[in-house]
Amino acid sequence: FSLIGDVVRAVTNSHGGLHLVAGMAGTGKTFAFRVGKEVWEAQGLEVHGASLSGKAAAGLQEGSEVPSMTLHRLLWGLKHGAISLGPASVVLVDEAAMVGTRQLLDLAARCGAAGAKLVLAGDAGQLQSVEAGGGFAALAREFGATTLTEIQRQREPWARDAVKDFANGRSVEALSAYESRGLLHLRGESESAEQALVENWIGNPTDNTSSNLILSGTNAEVARLNESVQRYRLEAGILVGTPLSVGEMSVYVNDRVLFTRNSQAVGVFNGDVGSITARNGPTLKITLDQGRQVSVNTDEYHHLRLGYALTTHKAQGMTAEQAFVLAGRVQNREMTYVQASRARGDTRFFLGTENVEWMAERMATSQPKEMATTLLNERGPVLELELVR
Repeated sequence: FSLIGDVVRAVTNSHGGLHLVAGMAGTGKTFAFRVGKEVWEAQGLEVHGASLSGKAAAGLQEGSEVPSMTLHRLLWGLKHGAISLGPASVVLVDEAAMVGTRQLLDLAARCGAAGAKLVLAGDAGQLQSVEAGGGFAALAREFGATTLTEIQRQREPWARDAVKDFANGRSVEALSAYESRGLLHLRGESESAEQALVENWIGNPTDNTSSNLILSGTNAEVARLNESVQRYRLEAGILVGTPLSVGEMSVYVNDRVLFTRNSQAVGVFNGDVGSITARNGPTLKITLDQGRQVSVNTDEYHHLRLGYALTTHKAQGMTAEQAFVLAGRVQNREMTYVQASRARGDTRFFLGTENVEWMAERMATSQPKEMATTLLNERGPVLELELVR
């Protein structure tokens, strides 16, 4: 707690300005901001929370009790006068490393003009923005950041060390730790690795499917894994009732589904996952993993996919009891770090190759997004030479 206390003191000891918090996955950033909110409010400050996605904003609000919204909605509100900031305002942005550079600059300019304090929290080591990015990492290098490195999510000390090894490119050491505990499964080809993963997931003694997360790097792999799990559960009699066609798939009562679009009418965010508990014609009753129940008329809302397996991008920010990871050709350091850091308990890796050295090299290779100014500062002469050539 002392390290979290240091973060709270650092972000609450002054009004206005920019402060960055860089925390590894599972280090307790959200808890730190719950304490920070109490301090800010005691100082007479109003706190606004934001994150890139609706799901992440809801998670920030639930965990920190800071009223939160999507970053897009916050910027729209500031632009059109629906939201106002001043010297007594704090804007807290979670998952800031996933925010595009344009949005970061827009928000920073508005906070600066209003004299508001801007706190950006993120982890540049995880998967980053889809848009032009690298802004959070560049700001951290330029101005420094308060850091949280004491991982709390994983129960076992060796697992916490392995997460740090993956994050720092020491994939050989990390894979060795998993192999020594029987958590590394090598197969000669990807199809065999997928089959082994599904068999392990099915044979897991934990019956709660929501606590067992399947991860892979591509949509195609995720689709195959989902189909395999659904087929087994149907043959085992776990899925019941007549199938309901939703888009290109069929679902049954007891299936796991992923919501892929925000809907205020339904009460869901893109990335929410839940289990179908009942069906009445085209309408599904779905219990979300957060515990809420929603009713979905699939004639009006059909943005659903099977939700046993998720892409690593979709799973960033999630926490599970156990994780089953299909490591493939798109593997890199950032993806592997996210995969290894999702579960409190065991994480199992399934490799579609027996060449561990090749996979370790893939897992150690970093592919961060960088700002153009960063590249020019670090590699200016080299880039100029390449352009001339």
